[in-house]
Amino acid sequence: MSITLLHAVALAALLAPVVSHAGDGGKDADRPYVLRIEVGTSVPICETGTIVCPAGPTSCEDPSIATGEFTEKGLAIKGLKPGTTLCSARGSGGQGMLRIYRVVVEKK
Repeated sequence: MSITLLHAVALAALLAPVVSHAGDGGKDADRPYVLRIEVGTSVPICETGTIVCPAGPTSCEDPSIATGEFTEKGLAIKGLKPGTTLCSARGSGGQGMLRIYRVVVEKK
């Protein structure tokens, strides 16, 4: 089965709107998205518009600074103590693209 140039162009035209609505429009998707969180509070990442929701589990480099949790608003990142760490999450219920967050947790 081969794809002709016409088929490839048609497929690209169909997928373009999907890609442009994912996250922040794709313009900065290759850089970590900065999340500023106060100690003890959570940010639902689906509300940031940076990931295709529902979002899957998250993983943080330093789980003593921030961690993921599931809330009534979906996946959230919670600040535990002051510091900076990188966290990641996958969109589309854990099956989609990986998104990296630079989480800056600040004192209240």
